[in-house]
Amino acid sequence: MEQLEFHLSKNQTKKVLDVGTGVGNFIFLLTQALGDYEEIVGIDTSMRAVELAKGYFPNQEKIKFSVMDARQLEYPNDYFDAVCLSNSLHHLDDAQPIFDEMERVLKPKGLLIIHEMISDPLTPKQVSHKLIHHFSAEIDRLLDIKHDDTYTKAEIEDKLQLYSSCVIEDSWIPVHKEKHEFSQEEVDQVILSLDQMQNRISNPDQLPYFKQKAETIKEHIKEHGFDLATQYMFILRKNK
Repeated sequence: MEQLEFHLSKNQTKKVLDVGTGVGNFIFLLTQALGDYEEIVGIDTSMRAVELAKGYFPNQEKIKFSVMDARQLEYPNDYFDAVCLSNSLHHLDDAQPIFDEMERVLKPKGLLIIHEMISDPLTPKQVSHKLIHHFSAEIDRLLDIKHDDTYTKAEIEDKLQLYSSCVIEDSWIPVHKEKHEFSQEEVDQVILSLDQMQNRISNPDQLPYFKQKAETIKEHIKEHGFDLATQYMFILRKNK
């Protein structure tokens, strides 16, 4: 958190765009890391996600949410001091035009912030999260939805160098002051989610494979518990 605060403060960050915001999870982090700010905008293609996000930030005029395609951002050139992409890189079907747009609306010397879960290093508890993520991703791909497995740090760096003209300035594993410990009730809900994911499979011939895979994951969770996978933060700077 302190490193993110440092970079945002050093950059005199006032206007921030969060691409693929979902329900606004990364914006919670941004509001803690930013001092004073003028505007935070979260965009997503899911109307339901945007409506949920609005509910988590009631009566906060400086925080706005919109349904918007990241390939066609409705903002002028050089508008934002920082643009963020959190846990969305592995969902991007055609990443290049999205990175092009993020950099178009980013001010010269502005920050491109990439926050992504990684596949290692992980504790046995964190492996539970990775296994669930890969299970969900496999079902999505079965349904022709873009969803890659968790990347390694090196794979993320390769993709950033491929898609972005910004330069990686810093990267680290964020450490939160208050770490959440998952209760048994929460772990039970995680296990239940594996059954719910299988409801999306329409072909009965494919169900036995996924049922067996789900049982293997459940056994791992019961033996080792559950924790969120390691996250990595990348700070890139636009040079032009």
